Amino acid sequence: DLRAADDHQRNQNHEYPFITHATMVPMNQRRAASEPPAGVPPETETQALRARLLGRRRALSEAAVSVASSSILGRLADDLRVRRAAQAGPIGLYWPVRGEPDVRPPQVVGPHPGGGPTLMDGPNGLTLPGHPAARPRMLGWNPGAPLATAWGTLRYPVADATEVEPSDHGLILVPGVAFDPAGNRLGSGGGWYDRLLAGLGGTAGDRPNASTPLLVGVAHQFQLVEHLEVQRWDVPMHLIVTPSELVATPGSTS
Repeated sequence: DLRAADDHQRNQNHEYPFITHATMVPMNQRRAASEPPAGVPPETETQALRARLLGRRRALSEAAVSVASSSILGRLADDLRVRRAAQAGPIGLYWPVRGEPDVRPPQVVGPHPGGGPTLMDGPNGLTLPGHPAARPRMLGWNPGAPLATAWGTLRYPVADATEVEPSDHGLILVPGVAFDPAGNRLGSGGGWYDRLLAGLGGTAGDRPNASTPLLVGVAHQFQLVEHLEVQRWDVPMHLIVTPSELVATPGSTS
């Protein structure tokens, strides 16, 4: 379809390094990062923010991101809500691209620095996103199982992998370009996760109900900004995790 073709062309224009690094940013700098100059139209503001944060993420080093990813996995493993969710159903992961934090299991990437704990041995298995230009869906995956490749480095389960509905997951880890403390997310612009998660929420500001999986946005500290504009199709996250903190949004439960 046309949207898939647009997604394909958009992603062909990007590189996909796997590893990243995190930097603490004070709250006043978060505001500066999320607010373009006065008078800029909202759509242009969003595009400028996306371009700025994607560039910063791509510039981060391999060695530093390995440490940052270990910190993120440790924070996830230390949180009771996340541990409960990881036991309640399959865990939805993602294949890291363009400098995203790497939350794949040690069987794929090797032990993270410090040998931090991992949630990836949950009893209900793992899933990965399917082909990024096809209908958004999560497919069952075991580390070591065959993977196909899209656009050079983006890996996804082969065609005969079992589809797992988003609502059947216990936990879904969601990458993004930016998040805010309310749980709003800015993606890469293709709308893949917006469409995947559309059945879990309603109009802008609606929160996924208690029967849905725990949605956790995964980011570097500089990607946590003061405020993002909410679109009618957005589904907020329950939690945002960075190497430095785990933020409970208004949609989270204790």
